[in-house]
Amino acid sequence: MQVIRILIAEDEMLEMKYLKKILTAIEHFEVVYTSTNGKDAVDYAKEHPVDIAILDIKMPIMSGLQATEVLKSLDETIKIIINTAYAEFELAQKALHFGADEYIIKPIKDYMLVELIDNLYNRKNNKEQLAANCSEHYNLADYPLIEEKTLINAMQHFDIKLFKRSYSDFVHTMMVSAKGIASIRYCLQDFISELSRTMIHIGFEPSEIDHFKSTNLQKLDSANSIHALQTLLTDIEKLLSDKMLLFDSSAFYQTKNIIRYIQNNFQESITLKSLSQQFHFSESYLSRCINKETNMSFPQYLNQLRIDHARHLLKNSNMKISEIATEVGYHDTSHFNRTFKSYTNYTPTHYRTLIGNEEN
Repeated sequence: MQVIRILIAEDEMLEMKYLKKILTAIEHFEVVYTSTNGKDAVDYAKEHPVDIAILDIKMPIMSGLQATEVLKSLDETIKIIINTAYAEFELAQKALHFGADEYIIKPIKDYMLVELIDNLYNRKNNKEQLAANCSEHYNLADYPLIEEKTLINAMQHFDIKLFKRSYSDFVHTMMVSAKGIASIRYCLQDFISELSRTMIHIGFEPSEIDHFKSTNLQKLDSANSIHALQTLLTDIEKLLSDKMLLFDSSAFYQTKNIIRYIQNNFQESITLKSLSQQFHFSESYLSRCINKETNMSFPQYLNQLRIDHARHLLKNSNMKISEIATEVGYHDTSHFNRTFKSYTNYTPTHYRTLIGNEEN
């Protein structure tokens, strides 16, 4: 298997160690360079080959946004992943317009990051093959990448209005730039595959995705006129819009049930994976739903529920600290103590003393 050369630019040392630990464990990944700012990353890429660059959005000297623009001007084949927090999401969207290929929310699950890098690298090779196949008919520089990224981003966040607008822009640019039916077909093969990958990311059922991909590729093969291609693209847009509307409406009501479930079972070993299996949504989509509903990440919300109950027990019971830790869902008392202090600025023992003094 081809080795994938990865560059990381991240100014938070814990996040850097986390990313390196994940990536160095994969046999066909090679972390070729790490830096704490965008400028050093750019300087390295000027002299050495890089396949994937993972850039923190906010860094000293040169931000991830600036580094993205420079790296793409140096080598447009470098695949760039923006590493961002929820509060920086608008900047991540802006980075997509500067040429970034994907963004991830800190902290990303290890298997999700590995899958994303593999998919990006395979997409890069597919694009190169596509260029070889249709260079006689189509200038790949004219391919509507910005429109494609915008509509993919809209799908990932179930923004149906933006999806419809950017999809229309994509189709218009594709039809204007193409030099014939053959060139459109070549490019739409990749487009349909990209839509399928996005459906996986946002949590559609595998069987549904397989049916979508195989059916539409088959229709594409038999489309022998511009009118037939336009009809196919219109059908795809309507199908995806309807599916996103139904999926998001279902998720809205299910999110209420999920939040209720977490509130009633926070003492248990709840994880995004277990919630995903129970409620049949992808982990990434569940994470976004919980954040939207609570303004907190899943770990933050779970810890908040546990700490709130711990405060109640410290005030209203004579239970030992270790017993309270177990009662609210922590099997390690030291971990409970650290988490409690991070949320209240007090250790559990100190908090109980303060509450007792106030009552006296």
